[in-house]
Order: sequence, then structure tokens, then C-alpha cells
Amino acid sequence: MNAMNRKRQRSTPLEVLELFREWDPDVSLKAACAFLYVAENEGISISELAFLLRTSLSTATRVVAALGGRAAAWWRSGPGPATAGSARSTSPPSAGRCGTG
Repeated sequence: MNAMNRKRQRSTPLEVLELFREWDPDVSLKAACAFLYVAENEGISISELAFLLRTSLSTATRVVAALGGRAAAWWRSGPGPATAGSARSTSPPSAGRCGTG
């Protein structure tokens, strides 16, 4: 059997990153992290998100704006990385709060 043809196992984090690459082949790690922070913490403020991403407020704002409605639509359509007991954000992030409509 050719090594390239073998079925490779993927961990959950790697599977999530592959889902992001299917959604957008050029997605940055910062955007993927922002998406996951917003998805797991609906209503998170932009300033808190900037702190968690270790970036400036303006960069966090640009990342959220770039994700916008496209990310919310993708999240609603599944197969998102939601787990039991976690709420999915169903609204595009707004300017002041993330994940609220």
C-alpha cells in the first residue's frame, strides 16, 4: 500500500482547522481563533477578544468584520465544532459585541 493512500487519522483540533481550510483556503490562524472564541463566548466584547487573540483592538475589529455574516452562515449550516452544552452564535458579529445580533 502506498503511504500516500493510507487513511490518516485527524485529531479534533486538526479536523477543525481542515474545516476552516475548506471554508476559506487562506484563512489565518488569528481568524480561526477569533471565530472559535466568538462561537464559544457569545456576546464577547471586541476588547476582550483582542486580549485573547493577543492583538490590537483595531486588528480584532478587522478580523471580526472580515468573518462577518459569512462565518455566521457557515456556523449555522454545520458541521461546526460545537460540542454538547455549547451554544452556536447564529448572528454575524456586530461592531461592539461579538456574536450578538
